[in-house]
Amino acid sequence: MTISTIGRLAGIGVLTLGLAGCFDMTMDLDILSETTARSTIVQTMPSDVYQMIAQAPAGQGGFCTAEGESLEIAADGTASCTQIVEGSYADIEAADDADSFDVAVVSPGVVRITFRTESVGSEIAAEGGEDPQIMNMITSMFEGRAMTVRIIGSELIETNMTPMADGRGAELVMAFTDLIAGTADVPDELYAVVRVQQ
Repeated sequence: MTISTIGRLAGIGVLTLGLAGCFDMTMDLDILSETTARSTIVQTMPSDVYQMIAQAPAGQGGFCTAEGESLEIAADGTASCTQIVEGSYADIEAADDADSFDVAVVSPGVVRITFRTESVGSEIAAEGGEDPQIMNMITSMFEGRAMTVRIIGSELIETNMTPMADGRGAELVMAFTDLIAGTADVPDELYAVVRVQQ
């Protein structure tokens, strides 16, 4: 999935799952070759929140119930939902029904990935409409929660994100509340130039 889709899912999750706003989300985009990648989205929810959602009557939303999603419950009850899409860059965007990143081959075996971020907060906020009470609810539910985006290759060459400690890629951690309020210090585009993994 791409960044705009994460924002949309986060907003929908609040309205359909109530306390489901209490989750963290990560997206890893592994750059496998000049033409292929693997997108891994993980939503992590505390045990108490997951138990409340799991007990909801059928038809009132759910967590990790969509096709292609895999649910894992840790020993402490924390619930993690993972969705993986692997294939061409077009395949990954098609799975989102979105167009929020660009790919450019800089040189043989070196790829630049650019994400557009300007719509992330608005995707979440749009689910609340203009109602200030709903917006306050959304903001409070996302308090302390973050979205993490990583672009991973075999070697990081250039980025405007935070280089990862292993030197393979870059990441950016964005607080959901800052994104919703429009106060996040995030450029309109995130990019990383990496050497492919294969």
